[in-house]
Amino acid sequence: LYRPLWPQRRLSSYDLSPILDELPKDSKVASKIVNFAVAITNDLIEKKEREKVDLMRETVALMEKKEREKVDLMREKEREKLDLTKDLMEKKEREKLDLTKDLMEKKEREKMDLMQEKVELSKHITNLEHDVKDRTELLLRSKRMCNVRGALEFIRSMDKTISFREPTDNVLMRLTQDAKFISYLKQTCSLNNSQYKDVERCMGGLYHTASKKLHGHDKDIEIDARDWSVNEVLALGVLLRYYNISYSYYDGQGELAEYPYKLAEYP
Repeated sequence: LYRPLWPQRRLSSYDLSPILDELPKDSKVASKIVNFAVAITNDLIEKKEREKVDLMRETVALMEKKEREKVDLMREKEREKLDLTKDLMEKKEREKLDLTKDLMEKKEREKMDLMQEKVELSKHITNLEHDVKDRTELLLRSKRMCNVRGALEFIRSMDKTISFREPTDNVLMRLTQDAKFISYLKQTCSLNNSQYKDVERCMGGLYHTASKKLHGHDKDIEIDARDWSVNEVLALGVLLRYYNISYSYYDGQGELAEYPYKLAEYP
């Protein structure tokens, strides 16, 4: 049975028929040519297959790369979004903190200003209170002085022998020439260990002291130690007692007190 040395199928890639037809059917050369062509075809097929596989791999790798790039891009966008959101939140928080700080500082300044105003107002009120106190004290002192002056004027009126034009101070000094009054004054000075001459000298100035910038009087006679010297207090006590004029005595603290000096028996 005849069997050719080369395959009977026609190669799809290479048409060797013209060459094989010129060779004997049992030619070894023809068989080698066919086998060589088959080997080349197989190599080409394998190469194509490898290229196809490589292309598929490259395609898959490219797709995977694209997918990774897409994922990375999405992650980057997400990070940018988060960073932007974080920056915006931090900015708003800083603005909020700055605004809160400014408001607190403003409130603190307003509080300090208010406290300063209160301090100034308190000082002003204190000054007004002191001024009112001083004015009240001056008014009360004026009232006391007026009343003492009224008592001295009453004493002056008791002497019917003097002219109404005679100054009250002169009338009081004339008392220091009255033997009865001199005796009474000396006894009182002796009881209180006071110098008669010192008390006598202040007699003439009592009315002048009580009359400085004063007008009018009422019936409440007050001897206030804050208004008079020691000798003047003693002289006033002697005069008022001598003429039997009632009075009240206030000590150096302005408190109502007992008259501090002993007075001789009424003559």
